[in-house]
Amino acid sequence: MNESFSKPGRSRGDEAQINEKLETPSASTELRRDEHFVSCNSERASNIFLFPGQGSQEVGMGADLFKSDSFFRALVDRASERTGADLEHICLRGPERDLLRTRLLQPLMVCVSLGYLRRLTAGGVKPDQVLGHSLGEITALAAAGIVDFETTVDIAVKRGELMDAAAARLTGGMFAVISPDREVIQQYLAGVVPSGNLVLANDNAPNQIVLSGEQEALEQAVQFITRGKLGQCRLLPVAGPWHSPAMAEARREFEAWLGQIGRAHV
Repeated sequence: MNESFSKPGRSRGDEAQINEKLETPSASTELRRDEHFVSCNSERASNIFLFPGQGSQEVGMGADLFKSDSFFRALVDRASERTGADLEHICLRGPERDLLRTRLLQPLMVCVSLGYLRRLTAGGVKPDQVLGHSLGEITALAAAGIVDFETTVDIAVKRGELMDAAAARLTGGMFAVISPDREVIQQYLAGVVPSGNLVLANDNAPNQIVLSGEQEALEQAVQFITRGKLGQCRLLPVAGPWHSPAMAEARREFEAWLGQIGRAHV
């Protein structure tokens, strides 16, 4: 994988310094540049890497990577330049309200995931299979060698930017339902909110689902589920109604942008 990069507007000297930074990882993260991360070893139990999405963040995540991994810091610097924010400061010191902003959180989550991926693979722990939860699918593509690291960061930046803009136009969010009465909740969604302003966004496990939608519909659903003892509701620390029809415009813009990226890499 080619992990050096150049950026329009930089001098050749700047590019050389950045590329040198990227080409000189710490001892704990040294990797061959042409090496995919996914291995195929049938002689041992499978390693499956699941990469997280939004909602898994906390202030201080990746602190050890900032201290020891120059390649990781270069990725965060790249994301900081594209977002216009000091992502290292936000990641390590917060405040939490800034970390919650999706245009900042998405590239940070991807950078931290990529940093730990490199550390694991450098230590000989490689995944046989990769998958991601929501945003984590982007990191999984990088882990599989399909997208290089710098492009992965750029994708996360653009995705976060578009979703942040969509969330700014409305109020809403997401909440998980633990041990749900699925049949009754699905009937509620179909009969009470047929307009799609509240949807079953994630079917995470037999004992957990996630609903997403506009604020008023969310509040009404929480009351309905709580009063009927249909499950335990937990508000998720996200800034918008992700995985819902409210993201339709952002999805179209993202698909168009990805098409341009794909043509540029052919």
